[in-house]
Amino acid sequence: MTMVRTFDPIDISSLGFWAEPAEVRDEAFRVLRRERPVSFHRPISFGMAGLMPTEDAGYWALASHELVRRASRDAETFTSSRGVTMEEVLRRSLRG
Repeated sequence: MTMVRTFDPIDISSLGFWAEPAEVRDEAFRVLRRERPVSFHRPISFGMAGLMPTEDAGYWALASHELVRRASRDAETFTSSRGVTMEEVLRRSLRG
């Protein structure tokens, strides 16, 4: 039996999301922290990640400081054997 995951309806993987005003992004993360602190998202389609062909099925996102803290201290459970991508988002995209 194949397990199928659905992507979260809040699309933090798109450049369009990061181009939204800060208030819109803040509200999206408030919803994620409140309703889905661990959520599954489609692969990132911009920046270096968008240039490389991938068979990536998506990624899990942690929306609270406490979850990120716990995951960062438990490498045995939370690891990415295929690496991670952390790119600088243009400063103007982060302004409100």
